[in-house]
Amino acid sequence: MAGVAVAALASICALAASQAGAYSAKAYEFQDQTGSVNCGLTTLRQFGGKEALICSDPKGFLRLRGTGTVALVKWHEPFSPLGGEPPVTLKPGARWSWHSIRCVLAASSVTCTNAQKHGFTATGKSYTSF
Repeated sequence: MAGVAVAALASICALAASQAGAYSAKAYEFQDQTGSVNCGLTTLRQFGGKEALICSDPKGFLRLRGTGTVALVKWHEPFSPLGGEPPVTLKPGARWSWHSIRCVLAASSVTCTNAQKHGFTATGKSYTSF
C-alpha cells in the first residue's frame, strides 16, 4: 500500500513539473488539452519492437524513436502504453520527455523531436515531419 502511495505522489509531482514547463517522463501516455492528439510510449512489435513514442494520426500512428526519422505506421487498433494508465492531459506550453525525445504541447497540437532533430508536429487532423 505504501508503494502505491509513493507512486501516486511521484506521478502528481511529475505532472506538476510538466505543467510548469519542465520536462517530465512520468506519464507514459499524454494528450493535448483538446484531446485531439494522444501520444504514448510503446514497445509493441507492430511499432518495431523497440521503445518508441507513438502519437495518433487519422492514417495510423506516428512513430518516433530516440534517433532516426518519423514513420507513419498503418495500425488502426488501440495501443497499450507502457504504463497502462489513462492519458494525462497537458496544458499548452507543457513539456514531456523520454530519454532523447522531447515534446512541447500547444492547445491542439504536439511537437516532438529526437536527438537528431527529426520530429513532427501533429494536430490530430494532419502532421508535418521534419
